[in-house]
Amino acid sequence: MAPATVHRAVASRLTLGASQADERIAWTPYSRKAIALAEARSEQAGAAHIDCADLLVGLARVGRGVAATVLTEAGFAQEAAEEHS
Repeated sequence: MAPATVHRAVASRLTLGASQADERIAWTPYSRKAIALAEARSEQAGAAHIDCADLLVGLARVGRGVAATVLTEAGFAQEAAEEHS
C-alpha cells in the first residue's frame, strides 16, 4: 500500500476531540505502548535511536487500535519487518 493511501486510511479513522487543539498530539495508551516497544527493540539492538522499522514493529506488536488495523489492512507482516532490520 502506498504511503499516501496509508495516511488517508489513518486520517479517516482519527478525530480530535472538541477540547483538543489542532496542534496537540493525543498520545493514546496504544501509541505510548508502541513507542515503548519500539524503544526497547532499538535498545536491544544497541541503536542510538528508534528507526521506522522499530516503530512499525512496535505498532504491530500492540495489535490493537487504528495503527494495527491499518497495518493489517495494508498487508503488513511483522515478521518481515523484524527480518529486514
